[in-house]
Amino acid sequence: KVQVAEANRNHRARGVQRSRYTMGGLIFKPVELACTVAYPAWQTYKSLEHADKHGGEVVIRQQLMYWLIFAMIHIVDSLFGFILQWVPLYSVIKFLVLCVACYLKGATIIYNTYIKEVLRNHEEQIDASLDVGVGYVKKKTGGTWERAQVNDGVLPPLLPCSLAHPNSSAVSHSVSQSVSQSVSQSV
Repeated sequence: KVQVAEANRNHRARGVQRSRYTMGGLIFKPVELACTVAYPAWQTYKSLEHADKHGGEVVIRQQLMYWLIFAMIHIVDSLFGFILQWVPLYSVIKFLVLCVACYLKGATIIYNTYIKEVLRNHEEQIDASLDVGVGYVKKKTGGTWERAQVNDGVLPPLLPCSLAHPNSSAVSHSVSQSVSQSVSQSV
């Protein structure tokens, strides 16, 4: 009993989630990864390499919607997972949402119903914030990214997001200026 109590204390001290070490976690996690990551990634590869045989642009668009939903769920899970793990059946619900999004063409419904308008309404603000973040990273790395691009040509360019939107409004510019001023003050 003393060893069990000591092991429990060590797990809590290291922040280890106990659910990963249960029998359900050992079985469920590989199934979850296979169904929500490995198979969709393989299908994405097949669509990219053989677009003419697999539905072309429609299938690729569906898969891009799935990966956007996957990324958003992953971000929420990473930031608030320590709270969400207390919600009964959270992992099962997350798994089911991803399966519906991937296998039942639910990504189109989820994207068009919930995500599209939110991102469209905040697109310029997100782009401006990302531009500030990219500029901050470039400044802090002292041009390492650009030198690596020139040297081997492998890395993709870090272009400002606002270049994709040449008709950006003054709101985007003012958000960008205020965020860059706060970043420069904190540095």
